[in-house]
Amino acid sequence: MRSGSFLKNRVPLALTAVAMLLGTGGMSYAQTAEEVLEEITVTGSYIKGSSTTGALPVVVVGRNEIEALGSPTTADIVNNLTINTGSENRSNALGGQNRNTGTANINLRGLGLDKTLILFNGKRQTIHSTSAGSGASFVDINLIPSIALDRMEILKDGAAATYGSDAVAGVVNFITRTDFQGFEVSGSYRDRTDTASQANWDISGIWGWSSDNSNLVIAGAYSEVEQLSAEKVDWTVEQLEANRAVSTLAGPGSLILTPDFTDPAQITNLTNYIGSFGALAPVAQALIAGGAPNNDPGCVANNGIPFNISGGTADLGFPPEFGRCGYSFREHFNLADEQEKINLWMTFETDLDDNLQFYAEAAYYSVDVSDIGNSPSFPVLRFEVIPAENPGNFLGVDGIYLGRPFGQNFPSQLSFRDYETYRFVSGFRGAIGENWEFDTSISYSSNNVVESTPTVLQQSFSDGLDGLGGPNCDTATGTPGVGDCMWFNPFSTRFSDPALANDPAVENFMRSSNDLDQTADLLVFDLVLTRSLWDMNAGTVEGAFGVQFRDESLKVSRNLEATITDNFIFVGGGQNVNQTQDVFAVFGELAIPLTENLEAQVAVRYEDYGAQIGDTVDPKLALLWSVNDTLAFRASASTTFRAPTLHQRFNRETNLIPLGDVPIGGGTPTTGFKGAETTGNPNLEPETATTFNFGVVLSDIGNFNMTLDYWNIDFEDVIVIENAQTKVTIENVLCNARTPDCRDPDIIRNPLVGEDPNDNLQHSGEISKVIAQFVNAPTIETSGVDLNATLGFDTNSLGSLVVGLDYSYMFDYDIGSIPGVVGGVVTTVDIDAVGSRNDSNIATSLPQFRANAYLDWYGERHNAKLVVRHIDEYEDDKSGANQQFNSVIDSWTTVDLYYNFNFSNDRSTLGFNVTNIADEDPPFADQDLNFDARVHSPFGRQYQVVFRHNFGN
Repeated sequence: MRSGSFLKNRVPLALTAVAMLLGTGGMSYAQTAEEVLEEITVTGSYIKGSSTTGALPVVVVGRNEIEALGSPTTADIVNNLTINTGSENRSNALGGQNRNTGTANINLRGLGLDKTLILFNGKRQTIHSTSAGSGASFVDINLIPSIALDRMEILKDGAAATYGSDAVAGVVNFITRTDFQGFEVSGSYRDRTDTASQANWDISGIWGWSSDNSNLVIAGAYSEVEQLSAEKVDWTVEQLEANRAVSTLAGPGSLILTPDFTDPAQITNLTNYIGSFGALAPVAQALIAGGAPNNDPGCVANNGIPFNISGGTADLGFPPEFGRCGYSFREHFNLADEQEKINLWMTFETDLDDNLQFYAEAAYYSVDVSDIGNSPSFPVLRFEVIPAENPGNFLGVDGIYLGRPFGQNFPSQLSFRDYETYRFVSGFRGAIGENWEFDTSISYSSNNVVESTPTVLQQSFSDGLDGLGGPNCDTATGTPGVGDCMWFNPFSTRFSDPALANDPAVENFMRSSNDLDQTADLLVFDLVLTRSLWDMNAGTVEGAFGVQFRDESLKVSRNLEATITDNFIFVGGGQNVNQTQDVFAVFGELAIPLTENLEAQVAVRYEDYGAQIGDTVDPKLALLWSVNDTLAFRASASTTFRAPTLHQRFNRETNLIPLGDVPIGGGTPTTGFKGAETTGNPNLEPETATTFNFGVVLSDIGNFNMTLDYWNIDFEDVIVIENAQTKVTIENVLCNARTPDCRDPDIIRNPLVGEDPNDNLQHSGEISKVIAQFVNAPTIETSGVDLNATLGFDTNSLGSLVVGLDYSYMFDYDIGSIPGVVGGVVTTVDIDAVGSRNDSNIATSLPQFRANAYLDWYGERHNAKLVVRHIDEYEDDKSGANQQFNSVIDSWTTVDLYYNFNFSNDRSTLGFNVTNIADEDPPFADQDLNFDARVHSPFGRQYQVVFRHNFGN
């Protein structure tokens, strides 16, 4: 059962009190990074040691902070950032996130996984070759082993003028420990405290060597993640009786008799029942047009769930034989899939002379995701006629099968995914003459994904129903059920009557797989020149200038069966892709000391994508006004540009998504998983945005530090996937209103479509799949504030104490003029997506605010940290009549405790932490596994033990 929510009402008040105590909040990470005395380049600028970088809203998650949190994964760090919302780092095959298991990404401001630029040591990295469930391309941020990570620098501002395309919401730069010396090992074990175990363990090491002019660092990690089945977690079964994780298409299933049936010995005339029950009036015409399903007599005996003719549970007055056979597929899916990961990382630097240094990086990352659970088979949505002669046909007349080939009496069909990522960087940096410094490099990165999903061939299934199944049957000349030609029996009698059991050969001949081999490559050449330009009264103007060339490629290869249109009974295949895209850019940046306390950063970048996409010029201006040593104001404004990716222009993929449907002509609204085919659009326009940031910085007021930043992003021509649920809802409204040509050609339904001669209402069968294209949406305007603060106390003999608060609040997220339904009328709507799950529009889940309040204590050999994390409630806007439960997803508050003990040798550390101490279940969401994986964790209370030892030089 769900744990109590005793913290729900009290913690928001406590957070408010802390905010009042501190004045305004500040993200602790900016203060916990170790100070570096040498001049460094900070993310957001190419100029080393520039004081104008204070004009940029940069958050730093340092090595000390990472180790204080035990042994967090990169996804752990990202998921807990208050400025991140809607990232897809948790498995949820039933929530549209079934393509990115084992990867991690970041979604700053909720603008999309592809709107944040990811850098490793300041260099770009190729995308993961499979797009996310949202259709967005992303960089897998799991590349670097955590033991090699020195810090994360997060620029919360547009940076296209500096870095180019993709830096709309900001930049995240992962910087490694390039100067590490010695040998260090670390190991951790994490598990749930619940009886349903979900163990995670890892072991990692880092070795560093240096001489007078060279240094080499090699790091590696190995980790395993244990599978956690949804059926082992009690809260996933809640609301099961209301069709959560339940399909009305089971195996055995149901038999639908076509409207022209006449045999009263087999079935009573349907019109008699229509005339007898007034409650049937709303669905009468649909029943006549489409026929009525007759439940398999062995449904319940074979672990099925009986439903009425419309897939609901209400008594519509029909005899027991009318209805559908369903089942719960929850047991076949996982909250975490079994994973095996390997990380290798290397950096090398050597001084060739006093003015020239060579450097190189190499990385390898592999993930083996095995035993990904799926239903025993997908349902058949392009329905086939079962002839009366099929021995399993329990009515003995022609009918249409409503179900799936292999259902609840069969084991899960298992998918697998293997990922491999490579990265190579080599370059030179140094001085040219007395004034110029340079950094030039070539980097190459590649990601390969091999995946396989079992499925059933449509034609082989159809042949089996007709008695022409099996590997050796000649369908042109064979006789049904004779010799090499075999019947396939989809009904319960295959289990109860040995004479009607299926031959394994006919079953195996139907089985196939949807196989993909995808590779995304990126080749980048960079040249950056910096120098002091001229002197002004307040100081020296510094400059940086550079060129960049990028060559991107995407290759998608599928097995032959997957390239044939509509070859599978459910999940479609796609097309092979082999596309490239080149980008050329030049840029410049100036750091200008205008007065003694007013500094400016001015940058501009030109990028050319070629004739098909075009080019762009993007400027940026940032100002820092240091009023005194403790108070400063900062502001920045820029334009950004993001070109459509190769995925968005050329690829075609199919995902499983939950869709609600109101049958046309009346009937019970249904919910089910359908195929959503995402197609590329070569005619996409680039996205453009204008960003603005204004901030106040308070520093070193005693032990108090604070930043307050207001941000605003005005986004145009946003590239999104058409919302499949919105397309279905619009068709429902138009067709039920008898609108001519109401059918959406992108919504593929089963053949059960009839024409009512009285009112010309087109009746609809169940959805087979929805085709959704990438399009340019009109606009998104979003704004908010980030409050970050720390207050330190020195207790002398008792150590030091730091109180901190990180708080992010989103004022608005306005989506302009997109198709929608208001009050049952199809129109264009303006949507404020803040505070909503956004099931029926292009946005992600957007709680209005998130906050982390913490207490950090440092003793001589002890460190303890208590963190209270709070996520605001938000609307569960599931579409129309498909909404079955409360319309609000509750706020969620969890408490984490971290403890580290440093042994007397100062080389060994033992850590213990507990996350979600109160074991709070994720708030209920109207989805099949009852939670929103883009926002909440399903794992409950977890403990982790960490050991770290440094062997020295």
